[in-house]
Amino acid sequence: MTSREPGASSSFDDELQGSLTERGVADILRDIQTNGKTGILHLQRDEFSKRLYFLDGSIVFANSDVDSDRLGQVLISTGIIDAPSYERAFRAMKKTRRRLGRTLVALGNLQEDRLDQTICEQIQRIIYSVFSWESGEYRFETIDKPIEDDLACALSTDEIILEGVRSMATASTIRHAIGNPDRILQNVEGVAVDEKNVTLTASEGFVLSRVDGKTSVAEIAAISPLDDDETFRCIYVLISTGILRLDDTKAKAHGRMPRASTVDTEPPVT
Repeated sequence: MTSREPGASSSFDDELQGSLTERGVADILRDIQTNGKTGILHLQRDEFSKRLYFLDGSIVFANSDVDSDRLGQVLISTGIIDAPSYERAFRAMKKTRRRLGRTLVALGNLQEDRLDQTICEQIQRIIYSVFSWESGEYRFETIDKPIEDDLACALSTDEIILEGVRSMATASTIRHAIGNPDRILQNVEGVAVDEKNVTLTASEGFVLSRVDGKTSVAEIAAISPLDDDETFRCIYVLISTGILRLDDTKAKAHGRMPRASTVDTEPPVT
């Protein structure tokens, strides 16, 4: 569990709440990052609730009400500790009111560096899991200090969005997020790939090389040697990481071009 600083005030952002059916998690995270927001993103689907914590637009922590996401279960399921060690630590926690991880370290069941590594992996696991959510509700709570300093984990928000879209977002989520495929793809002005601290795959690099500010999503998909779903995923990765944008004011008047049988440049095999 986490606790807030005494006297911390909070309010919910009217512009950052709604249905996950209408807006994907990657887009929400990009909005929070771009605007440098500090607070807690609350995500709810059925009886499951997860929370992502932000400082100045960067993700620093996450927790969940799902039992399998809890630190104790993660430590047991990965074989880092056994059930008796967990039970001893749990009993000790009630007396000392110390957190589980620190209790395990104090009892000699866990090295501190392994604890820190596991907590960061646990946080990322929770974050990546919500990229597959296609329904539910979200709302952002603005709060000055949402997390205690010693709980904050150094994570790359760009890399999290990148990997989340690559591995978790479904084809239907991606197509819904992109919307009209006749819209024009454009490079985000003033943004260079090397400034984003992300590493693109060869396929993503190929798709990026085809963006000239005049070509639509559908046209790029038509000339891509990748299948449609993979091409759309590459496009969504580049949009979600803030490298590309869709021009809502411009769309090709015609429908999708037929898929080309050959192209002059193919991406290297990944």
